[in-house]
Amino acid sequence: MNVTEKNSALVFISPWGQKREVVNRFEDYLGSPNHIDSLISFEKSLDLDEQQCIPEHEYAALNKWGLCRYFVPERLDGNLRDFDEMVMLFRSIFRRDPAIAVGYGLSSFMACLPIWCSGSNVLQQRVARIINQGGVISVAFHEKDHGNDVLRNEFTAVPVESGFSLSGEKWLINNLSRAVGATVFAKTDDRIQGKNYSMFFLEKSNLDDGAHVDRIKTVGVRACHLSGWAAKNVDVSNDSLIGELGQGFEISGKAFQISRTVLPGMTVAIADTALRMAVDFLESRKLYGDQAIALPLVQRDVANVFVDLISADCLTLATARLAQVAPQELSLASAITKYWVPTTIGRCMDATSVLLGARHYLRKGKYGYFQKLMRDASVVSIVHASPGVCLGLIVQQLRQLSMYGQEKQAQYAGEDVDIAQESKLQSIFCLSDPLPAFDYEALSLNNRGRDIILQSFALVDRRLAQEELNQTTTEICELNKQISNAYDDLLADISEKLIGTDMRSPQWFDAAKRYSELYAAACCFYTWYYNRANGQIEFDAAFRSGEWLAGMLNTILQTGPIERDEYENITAYVRRCYQDNKTFLLMPIRYS
Repeated sequence: MNVTEKNSALVFISPWGQKREVVNRFEDYLGSPNHIDSLISFEKSLDLDEQQCIPEHEYAALNKWGLCRYFVPERLDGNLRDFDEMVMLFRSIFRRDPAIAVGYGLSSFMACLPIWCSGSNVLQQRVARIINQGGVISVAFHEKDHGNDVLRNEFTAVPVESGFSLSGEKWLINNLSRAVGATVFAKTDDRIQGKNYSMFFLEKSNLDDGAHVDRIKTVGVRACHLSGWAAKNVDVSNDSLIGELGQGFEISGKAFQISRTVLPGMTVAIADTALRMAVDFLESRKLYGDQAIALPLVQRDVANVFVDLISADCLTLATARLAQVAPQELSLASAITKYWVPTTIGRCMDATSVLLGARHYLRKGKYGYFQKLMRDASVVSIVHASPGVCLGLIVQQLRQLSMYGQEKQAQYAGEDVDIAQESKLQSIFCLSDPLPAFDYEALSLNNRGRDIILQSFALVDRRLAQEELNQTTTEICELNKQISNAYDDLLADISEKLIGTDMRSPQWFDAAKRYSELYAAACCFYTWYYNRANGQIEFDAAFRSGEWLAGMLNTILQTGPIERDEYENITAYVRRCYQDNKTFLLMPIRYS
């Protein structure tokens, strides 16, 4: 495969401005999706979707640029250093064609994560060479009868003299037809629950010893090749084991926190394209003697989509950066992000479909691509971990979060500062600050009650309240009080009403939803607070003033609709971005 040398693509160098330059160079390479001769165009992608064809030409071109190297850590001769940069790079593909983004190599990234976390040095080097050269690796994790209930999986790896003998069937495997290897989750012991699963890396020869199950047809991402794999006494060597025997559940539970972090952040770009299509239509559509986008109701709907989009952007960038600043807290942050962002993006897609009217339902014509985006976006919430699974992961931590959170609230009620916590928050949320290298060994299955985001909220809010306030920042302080009061009430409800009850009940899951909403609101506040005076990033004046933040907090807290002056200002900004061909997201990327 034709893959450029590492230095031929602009390798990550902090800070933010240089990350943006990497993305700008990638955008130039991809070309405008509105032009048929670009590498990825809406017209060609729609044809691929209709025909369910694998976009081999596009995959090869992405390898040529060197994108595959962003799956591999720098220590293994790759380009992956900061997760927020990886997120922003893959947004450039997701905004054009989510199916190409998913099919190109996200399965390879997921398959590699257990190896980067727990594989031997020899295995890590071998897999890094495969990926850096453009090779594809699949992840064989789920089974048809058990879905995300992986501790009921029946695929077995029985110890034999030469290593292990694999038997069973895996389901919904992406890219198996193109793969030169696969990461497999298998049962290795019947005796100890939670310690009876292990992970293996299989070479292509091992995969060929099994049987490829027919391609599985889907509603969205139809250019991806999803299939199954059946094994009957397929022998693999001892060195195919990833980590220690019986550690499969723990390894996957830690490693997949990373994919739950980056995937939602990448898919925010789908809604960005959807909003761009809607604005394009509204600019040309005439209603009641004026442009449709000039109507107050339409402007309010456009502003609501924008506010949701920016809120999701704040949370995803925060989680991507938290992974490197506080990786021991990623178990909670990744679950919240994987639940809340797809839910929010789904709301954006529904709202933009209403703005497009009947055109969102067409398969051809100028807006015929929207229906493909709509179908592709729906997979985001279910792939890898569904909303229910993510809420379940949050529920498991609420008891400890309640106890530790109440302790922190009592502590901070009498203290003005916590320098260590505030320093971490600065590193997470000041987008121009450099990040520490990611520590794979620091990942944990549980936060053990700690949550830097909500437990530190009172500290930073107190800082803002001590400033000279204007009308907007006064409103923000009032909204922050609502966040703080809602957080206190939620902790009290968990400790006084829920602990001791059935954790499968709707009340526990409702509490997890509420916790996620408050967490997202806090991330929006921090993003504004730590960047409002940041001269290294081209934020709009409306962001710096706090006007957008007030809209985000009002929306998340459901305190009331966006006021007319606010939605008029937001719509004016959205129209400027559309006319200047720039992203609607926090990072002002110029589109090709």
